[in-house]
Amino acid sequence: MNLGQGLAKIGNTHAVRLGKKIVELIIEPEKQLVSAMTGAKILVALKNEALKGDVSAQLSLGRMYFRGDGVAQDTTEAVTWYRKAAATGYGAVQEFLGTLYDNGDGVPQNYAEAVTWYRQAANQGYIGAQYGLAVMYEKGNGVPPDDVAAYKWLILATSKPKTKFYAVALHAMAILAKRMTLDDIARAGREASVWTARS
Repeated sequence: MNLGQGLAKIGNTHAVRLGKKIVELIIEPEKQLVSAMTGAKILVALKNEALKGDVSAQLSLGRMYFRGDGVAQDTTEAVTWYRKAAATGYGAVQEFLGTLYDNGDGVPQNYAEAVTWYRQAANQGYIGAQYGLAVMYEKGNGVPPDDVAAYKWLILATSKPKTKFYAVALHAMAILAKRMTLDDIARAGREASVWTARS
């Protein structure tokens, strides 16, 4: 290597280091700023649409705040948006809210509130909500204990064998049946049949 090649190599190394420093000090922060500005614009647009009643925007905001995705995690804000979406009759969100209140996940545990949301989703045929409502009746959480009502909701929760609740609901039915009379089991079956006929 001659002196010219050596100086060129040193110069190239210096240029590479300088280029990396420029990227590190100027370009990356600028990209982050643009990304943050874009994120802020998206958040403002979502909030505007959500306030107009757009359920998709309400759900997106709920998810973003619940997970801390692009915003500071804030379960109170998340539940506010989820409740708005649930108020439109969106059963999946009603079931989710029932689960949050049942477990006290990000909200104060409130069985009566869980029952309210589970019931709304259960009446739309959401299997998880039907199972959740059955458990509430069986334990007397948020409602007076009622084995017949619990058994009815368990029957309904087993109406779709390929769900994750099927086996657990069948197991719960077997345990519950041990302390029920045959008349009570038959009454629960009739109530489940009436419910199914109305749906």
